[in-house]
Amino acid sequence: MARDPAVAAAAMAAYQKDGSGPLGMVPLVSAFMPCLDFPPDERAQLLHIIDIHNGGDISSGQKKQFDALRQILQDPNEPAAHFCLEKGPSPKGIFGLGHPGFFVSIVSLLTYPFSRGSVHLKSNDPTGSPIINSGILRHPVDLELQARHSIWMEKIAETDPMASLLKTVGARLHTAERLTDVHKAKELCKELVLSMIHLSGTCAMLPPKDGGVVDSKLRVYGTSNVRVVDASLFPLEPRGTIQATVFAVAEKAADIIKQNA
Repeated sequence: MARDPAVAAAAMAAYQKDGSGPLGMVPLVSAFMPCLDFPPDERAQLLHIIDIHNGGDISSGQKKQFDALRQILQDPNEPAAHFCLEKGPSPKGIFGLGHPGFFVSIVSLLTYPFSRGSVHLKSNDPTGSPIINSGILRHPVDLELQARHSIWMEKIAETDPMASLLKTVGARLHTAERLTDVHKAKELCKELVLSMIHLSGTCAMLPPKDGGVVDSKLRVYGTSNVRVVDASLFPLEPRGTIQATVFAVAEKAADIIKQNA
């Protein structure tokens, strides 16, 4: 539809007529995959990597987070990755189709990443931009997980009903052949990785000794009337999208502020 004006016009006409067609729906195709879908030996390897780095030079708060994440990855009801479809040849070019032809991208997102970044003030100018280090793939287990999820995308593409929608000899981008090797998958992930829209955790609600920024009343430590009311106070990213949890925080914040008024 993005490339063919006639198709786009037909879709718009259907929507304007009775709300039908592709513009009258939310084109959301997604699935969550637990770590337990990996072979047992690979799961053991991933847990070993976590244990090695969990015993390193990390803060007490990070250790508690990593312990919680380790348990989550072993829970069959908790996802290690979120798979979804995006239009175009690459999520990095989602707002521009840089390759001729009709493409769809299978995307995998880490639902519980171990990597930690940082956000720091650069000056006392309130209009100035902070120094942001996303820390993407800083923790080695994130790269291991993402590489295996990338290989799993091949299974999605070759399994019906998805397989029936793809050309059997269609063009592939990023890899000329089917991705099966973990090492090659890691290199591909390093090249194509990007952050998604569920940003959180930069002002965690934790005790100060664990690296926390706000208390249970949402107040920034050391202040009396500065509160954080957004996804940055989550100690860990919640499962799935963050919107519903942000709404809950906002409702709770309103009650707290009214009580203290």
